[in-house]
Amino acid sequence: GTMPDAVKGSLKGIEYAAYAKEGLGLDEEAGHDVDKMLSLKNDCPAAFNLLGVLAFKAGDKEQAKNYFKQAIEADPGYGEAHANLGVLYWGMDQRGEGFSHLKKGFTLSPTAPDVSSLYYSAVSSSGNFPEAEIDFAEACRLNPNHRNLVFLYIDILIQQGKFDSAILKIEDALALFGLDEGTL
Repeated sequence: GTMPDAVKGSLKGIEYAAYAKEGLGLDEEAGHDVDKMLSLKNDCPAAFNLLGVLAFKAGDKEQAKNYFKQAIEADPGYGEAHANLGVLYWGMDQRGEGFSHLKKGFTLSPTAPDVSSLYYSAVSSSGNFPEAEIDFAEACRLNPNHRNLVFLYIDILIQQGKFDSAILKIEDALALFGLDEGTL
């Protein structure tokens, strides 16, 4: 790969490699990288989170839940692990528990891949738009250039019939992101 050697052997480098392998479906190789991560840092939250993802994919939900909880114990501010735990609970029909973890994951890591979309899905199916509006407004204030957040926020306004606010936000978004096929 093109990763510099100093990074490659580092915990962060191994973490990136492990998550990339999992994304490509090379779960066994990702598992070997997790072992390396834990040998460098025995309470590595990213390793526990990935173990949870691998357990989930293997169909072992209880084990996955334990790993996500270990990741959160190791780093209470780790949004992705909260989001993953939320997805797990939601899928097990423990919706209240699922929603609160998805919300927490979003609050901690609104720009992490998929986290905002997962929370938005939970909001849509539970109809909990007023609460989500507050969360998305704050996330957009902190991350004003994050396109996905802005568009989900606009949608939450529209779902509640707040068209005047939505139109102002759409105008801001057009000024910020320009106009292209995707925006329309």
